[in-house]
Amino acid sequence: MTTIDFAKALRDAKGASYEALPSGDYDVEVAQADATRASSGKPMIKAQMSVLFGPHQGRRVFNNFVLSLENPQAVAIFFRHMRSFGLTDEFFASLGTASGLEPVASALQGRRARLTLGQREWNGEPRNEVNAVKPYTGAPAVAGPGSHPAGPGAGPGAAAPPPLATPPVAPPAPPVAPSAPPPVAQPAPVAPAPPTLPQAPVTPPSPAPATPVGPVIEAAPFDGTPGPAAVPTAATTAAGGATDAGSTPSSTDAPTQPTSSSPPPPPAAPELPF
Repeated sequence: MTTIDFAKALRDAKGASYEALPSGDYDVEVAQADATRASSGKPMIKAQMSVLFGPHQGRRVFNNFVLSLENPQAVAIFFRHMRSFGLTDEFFASLGTASGLEPVASALQGRRARLTLGQREWNGEPRNEVNAVKPYTGAPAVAGPGSHPAGPGAGPGAAAPPPLATPPVAPPAPPVAPSAPPPVAQPAPVAPAPPTLPQAPVTPPSPAPATPVGPVIEAAPFDGTPGPAAVPTAATTAAGGATDAGSTPSSTDAPTQPTSSSPPPPPAAPELPF
């Protein structure tokens, strides 16, 4: 009689489910890898990978790793994916010449990596696609929205991982004492100026003697009255009398000489300016 393990059957059914996983990072392990060829005839590895941790533990992820030898960029992507699973350049160099990817598919069995999954529509249904292959680090992976972090020990029924300890914060550095300002160079002393010698007194020049000025005769103010007539002398009287008498003096007539006993005539009074 056949014995049926329904718990195992349910787990296998979930693993074979085609329901797309939420987008995000998942740590996976290669459960099966087969070397084959694509429809184009290119070498290819068909891999089935199992999710290691988180609420989707055991779910299968499928991907094809195609080696397009005519496209250098595609070849570089293939080797980068293989390095993420731990197959180094030295491993491939040790293979030498091979007719297919069978040695590579055999070496992938049981190797781990971290996949970044997205979603695309295929035949009207969402399907997962591998957007990136990164090395497995053992650190918890971040799954899509609404899912729990995936990591070791995070399977179904497992207790939540303890919160990460907060790293101690280093105490602040003691304040640095301000450095003393550099000494300021003092200016060199300046020699005092020599004392100023007293100046010899300057003797002022002697004033020139003033030129004597004669007495100033002040004129009497003029009041419009004619001054006194000149006083006639004896000579003028005698001459005037002869003239008045109508006699014409002869050129031979000598003028009357005064006697020695007669006093000289007084000087005529000066005429005052008006």
